[in-house]
Amino acid sequence: LKKVVSENFDILEWSSDETKILYQASRSATLPLIITPELIGTNSTPQVREIKKGVMYVYDIKEDRNYIILDGLPQRSKPSAPITVMWYPDSKHLVYIHTGKIDIMEYDAMNQTTVYAGPFVDGYVFPWPDATKLVVLTNLGNPSITPNLYTIGLK
Repeated sequence: LKKVVSENFDILEWSSDETKILYQASRSATLPLIITPELIGTNSTPQVREIKKGVMYVYDIKEDRNYIILDGLPQRSKPSAPITVMWYPDSKHLVYIHTGKIDIMEYDAMNQTTVYAGPFVDGYVFPWPDATKLVVLTNLGNPSITPNLYTIGLK
């Protein structure tokens, strides 16, 4: 696994429980099966073993399964540039920031749900450590005030 990761993954972020990797493929390749035979009772969402350069995936180390998250996400221009997908602290969900919305989805890209669609400063969205809320930088649509931090409660 270490060789496959070093040769094919641009790691964006590890899940907080360190069992999953959010990554962008650095080149097109085929991921070999690490666990053979495959585990019984794993996630039933179809996985993708043929990865394509520039596409974002989540690799589940415990189950040896790979899921496509976003196809064609542009490369980050520099390491400090904000990413548009990040782990939610429970290690089972991802926060996806796009086109003026904040969505949360499961790590296999299923059940994507918009949790906020109001004004906010792109790139300034952070999950609360105990997974109860998100923090956003916004002026709530009032251009005459300086943006401030606000929380969005999640249940």
